[in-house]
Amino acid sequence: MNTSRQAGFTLIELITCMVIMGILAAAIGPRFVENRTVQARGFADDLANSLRYAQRIAIASGCQVRVGITAAGYSSFQRAAAGNTCSAAGAWNQAVLRIDGTALAATSPAGVNANPNRTIVFQTNGWPLSGATSVNVGTYIVAVDGIGRVSVQ
Repeated sequence: MNTSRQAGFTLIELITCMVIMGILAAAIGPRFVENRTVQARGFADDLANSLRYAQRIAIASGCQVRVGITAAGYSSFQRAAAGNTCSAAGAWNQAVLRIDGTALAATSPAGVNANPNRTIVFQTNGWPLSGATSVNVGTYIVAVDGIGRVSVQ
């Protein structure tokens, strides 16, 4: 009677396990590197911070600031001022600048859209001209209430 016993896996068993693991990695792997949700949250936070900045510019300058939001991104403008006086009418053609001198604008990351299109005008007291509004950015909501508080939900 032969009592010696060998333990281990056969070559067929090892190859089968490797094939199954390869199929699982190909099917599930891309989900681990999907970062659209992270990009949507980042863009929602960036939009909210830019809205707050535009609001502060409206208060500090005494001139209204318009933030246009589309699926492609957002941009901020004021009406051209004559000397130290804000123009009450006319084209919104003067870009609002950040502290570093760049325009207060951004493009949406690939696959992340803001909807619906909105135009928010901040008055000189910081309140939005048209009242409360919100914009969806992916699964997040950037909300501006009637007195100008900006939040990401």
